[in-house]
Amino acid sequence: MNAPYQRGRADGGALDVREFPENTTILLVLLGLAVATITLYVNVLFTSGDIPPCLQYVDGLAAGHFRSPDEIHCVARSLHAMGAGALKRMGQPLLFGLMLYAGASSLRLRTLKPLGASHAPQARRIRALAERTDLRRRPLIFGARRGRHTTGVGGSPRKYYIRVSNNHLAWYELGARRRDAFDAVILHELAHLDTGDLRRYQAARAMRRLAFAYCFAALLTLPTLAETQALLLITQMALLSVGVELLVRAFLRAREFRADARAAAVAPEGMSYSAELAAQGKKARGGLGRLLARHPDAAHRLAALRDPLSVLRFPVSHALSAGFFGGLALSVLATVFGYLYWQPGGPVGRETSLAAMVVGAPLTVAVCLGTLRHAWADLLAGRSTRTVPLIMALTCGLIVGRYVSPFFSVVADTGAGDAFWPMAVATLLMAVIAVRWPVAVAAGWFPVDEDSESRRATGDAHSGTFRFMKRVAIVVGCLLYFRIIAAWGLFGRLADSVASQVVSGPPGLPDRLDLDGLRRLVLLVLESASGGWPAAVVLTLAWSLPLVPRLVLPTHSPPAQELRYGRRARRSGVLWAGAAWVAGLAGVFLGAELSLWAGLGLSLPNRMALVVGSMVIASALTTLRVRGPLAGPYAMAAAFTAALVGMLLHLGSEAGRHELSTALTHVLAAGQMLAALTTLAVGSVKRLFGQAASLLPDNVGGERASDEASAPSTAAGPLAESVRRALNRSDPTGGQGLKVPSAPVRGPVTSEPTGTPAAPEELPVTDTVRQALDRAATLARANTFLLSTQDLLVALMQTDGAAEWDRIWLHTRPVEHLRNHSLPDPPTARPLTRHGHLMTAACAESLRRAERIARHCAMPLTSGAVTLALVSDPASAAARALGVGTGITETELLDLVQECVLGFRIENLPQLLEAS
Repeated sequence: MNAPYQRGRADGGALDVREFPENTTILLVLLGLAVATITLYVNVLFTSGDIPPCLQYVDGLAAGHFRSPDEIHCVARSLHAMGAGALKRMGQPLLFGLMLYAGASSLRLRTLKPLGASHAPQARRIRALAERTDLRRRPLIFGARRGRHTTGVGGSPRKYYIRVSNNHLAWYELGARRRDAFDAVILHELAHLDTGDLRRYQAARAMRRLAFAYCFAALLTLPTLAETQALLLITQMALLSVGVELLVRAFLRAREFRADARAAAVAPEGMSYSAELAAQGKKARGGLGRLLARHPDAAHRLAALRDPLSVLRFPVSHALSAGFFGGLALSVLATVFGYLYWQPGGPVGRETSLAAMVVGAPLTVAVCLGTLRHAWADLLAGRSTRTVPLIMALTCGLIVGRYVSPFFSVVADTGAGDAFWPMAVATLLMAVIAVRWPVAVAAGWFPVDEDSESRRATGDAHSGTFRFMKRVAIVVGCLLYFRIIAAWGLFGRLADSVASQVVSGPPGLPDRLDLDGLRRLVLLVLESASGGWPAAVVLTLAWSLPLVPRLVLPTHSPPAQELRYGRRARRSGVLWAGAAWVAGLAGVFLGAELSLWAGLGLSLPNRMALVVGSMVIASALTTLRVRGPLAGPYAMAAAFTAALVGMLLHLGSEAGRHELSTALTHVLAAGQMLAALTTLAVGSVKRLFGQAASLLPDNVGGERASDEASAPSTAAGPLAESVRRALNRSDPTGGQGLKVPSAPVRGPVTSEPTGTPAAPEELPVTDTVRQALDRAATLARANTFLLSTQDLLVALMQTDGAAEWDRIWLHTRPVEHLRNHSLPDPPTARPLTRHGHLMTAACAESLRRAERIARHCAMPLTSGAVTLALVSDPASAAARALGVGTGITETELLDLVQECVLGFRIENLPQLLEAS
């Protein structure tokens, strides 16, 4: 059997989700960023009365040069002192806390009680389990103090221990299943030591205490502030403290899920059973209780065991935290520099660039890596990648973090707030690209149907591909972030500022590569980076690169449902649609320009507005026409094409050239931003109307008639096409849905008259099966009005409470996945009526096979016999939904069903199934 945290295939390859990076690392990066900005704020706040005059009167950006060499030396010395003071205020408490923790850990080891002779078997078992892990040294084993009912780990990286509670020690003596649960609990705690999670946990606690201490220290300045400023400071510090606490609690929950993953890989049955024991008699938390919890409740941990890919997902709370702390750090750094440098209403320059560079790298890494993990997990599980909430959460976090800035009053007084909005908009654009780019790229590495899943290498290659894509995503994301900042002209102003101070020679390439020549060369590169064309090229490449493997490489050919335009073929549809958009946009621009040149009186005071409008229209049209995760890249590529055509046409007039030279940077940035937002809005509306169309009532007879009527036609209406596709319930992996043929098709099942109830044939049916049939009919009425094998399997899982379904879910897929991801049965014959319900031919054949199994075993028609018959056909929707051929073999699944649902084994089962 494959481990529950491995997705395997029939030829032995497996995907181990434990090889992926951890969410806890991303959370720690964000927490460290928050603590660093708080430290900088407190340092400036306490030293604001000692700022040298040279810092208060330097206006290098406004005047173009410093006033004197003495002031330059004073500024350098003062800034060095402030930076060193901030690092000192952050490093000293952390070092002092580390020393205290080391001393307290040694003292705690002396107070713990080793396990006695009565628990010698448990101690030997713990040592044996520790040897199965990758621990460098054996942990010390202690028993819990009286009255303590939790098991945990502690100590230092060089000397750690595990403390076992009395309840868990008693599990070892209560039978085989409780002994497996004991192993799972011990392996869970050892996983905290094996992965270095103990060090990250102590670092998170230390940074949280440091943040709270500095927030409290900031409140000590309240007597020196006015009432309004004091109230604002209290509110800001309260929000900041709440944000840090929520982030730490999210870190604590994430580390538990990670430890469960490693324990389940070694002891899957025991881990599931221990989670079930913990969940007995307890309700799952929801809403605020789940957000504030330090440990996930047993129900959510059990759900994570059944769906191991949930460990990889990047929650919305993480994106919100990334935006919040990123916006806070951007605002703090920019306003600190503004407090030191800027005159009221002065220009924005290198200080904003420096703030963006300091904050942009970790924020971009968090967003790119987190969203790539999220998209990868959804695509592995066969789900749609819903990344729009991540973008919106990041945006909300940026806005809230900007207003939590401790220097809000300074922002309002000095005009430094004008610098934040370009950075916020650029960061949002970076987030859109960082979210949609990994989704589109990851989609190109996945097969389009179940058959190609078993043919292509989808095992260990997935982990290697993810590692490669992770590096590319981080590098491209960071470069893209700085390119967006350059598109707003920040680096250009930095280059102008530095050039006015240190460069006195003529512009152009240096004659000699001495020290001064190298400086001039660097400044020339900075000046060239401030242009809009390089940024636009990088933006377009980021959106268009995912299209290359899908259109060029034959091994990554796209599914027809994602890239098909109307009824055209894949590549011809892309080319013809692109040519149509370019021709239409060129006609708009060319007509306007010809009218202006001919003197017809058409006034275009702002041609750039027309360029931006054409980009928005192109992105909207593309989003409507393209299906699947590649709609975003195609939309942005079309928007850039529209902008390129419009700007080339504008070169024909003097006014157009002048407007391009003055507003090119802002037009490209604003156009790309609006095109991205238009893509999100139109995509959301398209998805909403698509879901509404799938809920339109109809019946099978009407659907069959409409299918026959529309078969010869290739230009059916979009609404009718949506309804027909919804009723056919298309396979989300790209396969065709259930097609009810216009004429009877010969198959292995003899057709019966539709609407006539099938006779029971003197075989009694249990109440569980009858209830499952009724429940499945209800599910079928909500989908295709035809009861499928997957509907019946889901209903059996929800009705039969005596079967051990959890053991099947550990090795296949959970019932939530089966309920939310419907697959069609193979269209082999006309729908039939069995037991009073209209069902597919495959489902009717499965029920006949179940009756044959029941007669062979001389028993009524039970849920075990029905389940065995439903999954015995690898082509049925029930078998494919459980992952037969990709995650588990047919023989392994049949053995599991016999053991967990049927309750006994049938010796000649293969011959019996072949005969039926």
